[in-house]
Amino acid sequence: MSHSLAPFSKPSAFSSAFTLVLPACLALVASPALAQSPSPAQVASVAPGAPAASASPPPPGFVGAPATAPVAPVRSDAASNTSASSTSALGVRDKIDWGLRLGYTNPSGSAWGGMPIDQMTGGVVFGQVDVHYALSEHLRGGVYGALGIGSSGESVSSACDRSDASCTVFMLDIGFQAEFRPLVDASVQPWVGASLGADVLSQNVDYGAISVSYNVWGPAAAASAGVDFGLGAVTLGPYISYKLGWYTWVDVTDSNLESADGDIEDIASHRWFTIGMRGSHGVGG
Repeated sequence: MSHSLAPFSKPSAFSSAFTLVLPACLALVASPALAQSPSPAQVASVAPGAPAASASPPPPGFVGAPATAPVAPVRSDAASNTSASSTSALGVRDKIDWGLRLGYTNPSGSAWGGMPIDQMTGGVVFGQVDVHYALSEHLRGGVYGALGIGSSGESVSSACDRSDASCTVFMLDIGFQAEFRPLVDASVQPWVGASLGADVLSQNVDYGAISVSYNVWGPAAAASAGVDFGLGAVTLGPYISYKLGWYTWVDVTDSNLESADGDIEDIASHRWFTIGMRGSHGVGG
């Protein structure tokens, strides 16, 4: 049985509208699908035959979460610790430091009225221990102690030679000191300091059968300056010092422990000029 196609041989108004609407509908339907379909590069990155990854089932009670949870910015601990604990090569930000000094000091002036100090003692070689505490970024304060040994002065040395005695000079210094550093972050650091303490000079005369110790002491004040160079964990540098003192007390003691002491009535001033080297090391705190 044949059907006539004549009614469709000419486009009707309906068919013309259908022809115009159908492509637009197809385009609207196809655009979301194309947007969700993988690109050729994404398809090529999947190995043929590889099983598709399946998501793990959520735990019981899971009510859902955003696909990407917001992450708060985190500061690097390493960076913050490095910034907080950074110090200069000298370790000047350590709260406490200790140091050693080695120096040579030469006297001038008078031990008391009518007695030049260089007649009692010549130059003295000494070692000193310093302990400092940081009072501020630029200022440090602390204590010191020094012990030195030297040769007798001209008058004492002549008397020892005539008596066939052995004579030795000892020096002892103890006190408080402060130090100012203007450049706390520099690798080469100048500094100035001041101290106040007790100055002790001891002349020991050994006659063989008996020995006698002549000791004089009194207050002293000093000004010093130097430059420190960083050498890894320690510092090392030269310094100079000028000390002014007054002996106010004398004590004479022999090996039998018999002694006599008293005030020095004719007090005079004496001076010590020092050159030396010092090193220091910070111990934190």
